Amino acid sequence: MEGQVPTRHEPPTEEVADIKKSYQWLEKTGLKDSTEELIVAAQEQALSTRSIKAGVYHTRQDPRCRLHKDAPQTVQHIIAGCKMQAGTAYIEHHNQVAGIVYSNICTYGQEVPRSEWKALPKVIEND
Repeated sequence: MEGQVPTRHEPPTEEVADIKKSYQWLEKTGLKDSTEELIVAAQEQALSTRSIKAGVYHTRQDPRCRLHKDAPQTVQHIIAGCKMQAGTAYIEHHNQVAGIVYSNICTYGQEVPRSEWKALPKVIEND
């Protein structure tokens, strides 16, 4: 991940994965090259984050998270580790993804629950 040296010995990829099948999805999707590049970069955690710009491209970019400056802004940090986004931003993103999945299930004729999902009322704090 982002130029880090592994701390333990891992078996060669060929021993644990079928390389041809691992890339087969790329051949049959019909994606544009630019879309394919973005997906592969995301998988390799090589998206252009502040950490990548500073460490790999040697720019003067501050590698720390722009929201709190406590940790390097890596893909992993943005997705799951940023304390400033924890809670509301992650829950909102999760709910958006769940809605898309639900919509796709309905579109393709799969059975879905009959009951409607209702948003829970906001918690009111006591003084």
